[in-house]
Amino acid sequence: MSGRPITLAAALRDAQSGDAVARNLAIRHLAPLILEGLGPAAPRWQAWELHPSGAQARAALRRAWTSDPEPAIRGVAATGLAQLGDPTLLPDLEDRLPGWRAGERGAGEPDLEAARFVRECGLIALSLLGAAAREADEAIARACADHLRAALTAEVPDVRFQAGAGLAALGATGAEEALVEALAAEEDPQVRAGLVAALGELDPPGPRAVAALVPVLSDRDTPLDVAVEAALAVTAAGDPRGGPRLVEALEHAALRDRAIEGLAALGRAAPAEAGHRLRQLVGRWLTPAVTKVRAAYALARVEPDPGRGLGLLARYEKSLSKQTREAVVDARQALATLRARDGAP
Repeated sequence: MSGRPITLAAALRDAQSGDAVARNLAIRHLAPLILEGLGPAAPRWQAWELHPSGAQARAALRRAWTSDPEPAIRGVAATGLAQLGDPTLLPDLEDRLPGWRAGERGAGEPDLEAARFVRECGLIALSLLGAAAREADEAIARACADHLRAALTAEVPDVRFQAGAGLAALGATGAEEALVEALAAEEDPQVRAGLVAALGELDPPGPRAVAALVPVLSDRDTPLDVAVEAALAVTAAGDPRGGPRLVEALEHAALRDRAIEGLAALGRAAPAEAGHRLRQLVGRWLTPAVTKVRAAYALARVEPDPGRGLGLLARYEKSLSKQTREAVVDARQALATLRARDGAP
């Protein structure tokens, strides 16, 4: 079972439904259902050729992309074709989605929100198509990356935002340099936040990314959620300078889980106060039990004596709550992964 809200047979049937809601659901899930039938649901070059229903699914997606009256459906059809690695999508995107190049302000849909959604889907489709083409068609993979790099200087802020995320996801050669340059030139706060997050998606962020992100960490005018993204990025690069902002984020419920994960990754390189703050978190009556488990997991990494955190995990392992016990299992698996990364027994 795929766990999706629609089966492949139903999606193929409803792809031409007169009901836009049913049609949207079908088109949105067609490509993932085909990919799941082939194994891991990752973008795959010309995937429709490998599945018995692939040609029918591709035809439905192309029909929706080229002629559906609903912009939202056209947008998700483009991402579906990209997931299936359809090379004919690239020239279509180049012709039909103005607004993503420098100097273009965008056009097409009379509804600005619809135009924005279709552009966003087009940029997502570029990164998906580039990923599908990476091992099969170098020219298309390179063209997708080039379009995303060019979109970093587009006039429309939402295009610049999505271009950064897409370029990072694609992981193309030169992505780090392009994202660093875009961050240096960007003034829109939301786009800057997106570029910071995009740099954190690089695997791992390199020296230029770290050099660009450290000032974001030290600027107290930077919103804490953006600072946490920067902190996680430099942490992924093995640099401990994000630690203080991660400790700060422990006091904010919406940021806490990511901060805990970052501090656990830092381990003994975390700030000295990290252990104290994590112990406080465990000791609070109102802290949810699962959060206490995660704090104990981080304690086992950052404390000089990991036994304190491990002892807490052993206690929570006996909880009457299934959710808490499952959180302990996850925590122990995460500890094993980090120990293996560190080369520890």
